[in-house]
Amino acid sequence: MDNVAKVDWWSEELDIYYRKNGYPKSVWKDNEGMPYGIYYYFDKENDLFDVECFWFKTIEERDKAFDEEIKEVVDSPDLKEKNKDDNTNT
Repeated sequence: MDNVAKVDWWSEELDIYYRKNGYPKSVWKDNEGMPYGIYYYFDKENDLFDVECFWFKTIEERDKAFDEEIKEVVDSPDLKEKNKDDNTNT
């Protein structure tokens, strides 16, 4: 799933962006204590800014939510039907 990505505040350089734009230290330092995120891209190929972000306090919380999201997609009836169709066409 290339439309979902794990991120963190510093690798996205959001600390720099928010500091330069005059936000309080509680924001630019670590997103007010929630520095680990998941980006959900709606149209990654055409618009990288068409994204929804969810932020978490710990890597563990973020990874658990990410894994649950992946499991939900993999277990979805639509994907199972697609895989079934792909397997019958080969």
